[in-house]
Amino acid sequence: MNSVLSAFTVVALGSILFASSFSSQMTFADDLPPRVIKQNALAELESLEVDNKKDQKRIEKAKKEIEKSLEDKLWDDDSSLTFLGKKVFSHEKKAIQELDKVKSVNVSGVMNSLVSADMILAQLAIDKIPTDTDDKKINKNLKKAIKEMKNAQKNIDKNKLDKAIDNYKKAWKIAFMGEDIDVIEIDSASLDYSNDGITDYYVQLEYTGDTMKPTIIGYKIQDECVDLGPKDPSNVGGDTYDDAAMKIGVSTISKSEWLIDDMVVWNDWFKKKNNDDNKTVDLVYSPVRKLPHFEELGGDNVIQGGKKKFSFEHSASISQLGGQSGWDGSLYFNAPSGDYLLWTVHPAGGIDECDRLAALGIPITIP
Repeated sequence: MNSVLSAFTVVALGSILFASSFSSQMTFADDLPPRVIKQNALAELESLEVDNKKDQKRIEKAKKEIEKSLEDKLWDDDSSLTFLGKKVFSHEKKAIQELDKVKSVNVSGVMNSLVSADMILAQLAIDKIPTDTDDKKINKNLKKAIKEMKNAQKNIDKNKLDKAIDNYKKAWKIAFMGEDIDVIEIDSASLDYSNDGITDYYVQLEYTGDTMKPTIIGYKIQDECVDLGPKDPSNVGGDTYDDAAMKIGVSTISKSEWLIDDMVVWNDWFKKKNNDDNKTVDLVYSPVRKLPHFEELGGDNVIQGGKKKFSFEHSASISQLGGQSGWDGSLYFNAPSGDYLLWTVHPAGGIDECDRLAALGIPITIP
């Protein structure tokens, strides 16, 4: 497959649009950031002399998992993770489970270091949550994240280190994502933004089987998520070409750089010269990490209509959205090999549910 859809990054109105590098007064173990703590733990494992063959295999498996947890695409810097960072915790858990079986040598120090690093990562993410806000969802997320940290300590006290890492993973996810959202990590992903059990946002990668051909990304989006007048009730706005809007952007995997050069996005509607002058979807671009308000952005609105053809089509009922009305359309994406975030950017001015969605990033890999 020439692309991989792995997760959603969701940013809601009222929270920081894109997480920047974080500086904290928190003291690291031996004054080291969590990534370095992990690297040192790996080095300690590599220095061990182990005669027991079963333990050798267990340690090798643990080392491989730690190595995977240190991959650059998972880290924004040595102290913070990208939105793919939950994989760090998953790999760490597997490493801990392998090390817990080792009996012929003492690896408790390595295990404690790994758990400590994960605790720091979760706490740093929690420290970014605003505490001086009346936003009920933000305050609820803060309480949930803190509860997971307490549960982690309880599991540590019971020597259930793998369970503690699960707690740190949940705490980090709640804090970093702004919502405790479950993501389907397959060829398609769905998002229930209003938490009512009904999908509001559905994305699917359509593989061509040919690396020379573009990736096809299909969207099915509930009306309210693209409401140009987002303070309207959910049953009012976003259901016509005049009041629906969505723009596209591309950034590096760590969100530190917005990209335009060599990035080509289009669909059949944009290819028509009478519909668009350059026949492509113009991407949004910002010289800073944080995007300006939707109305100040450049780029094309991808939801447009003409006399005969449409860039996206509106439907009164979309099965993937639980029968809700919404927009259905596809975009073609071509780019040089690498890992990217393909963003949809939204008006985001409402006060509830999908009206609050400011930007959503889809991680894709082009080989």
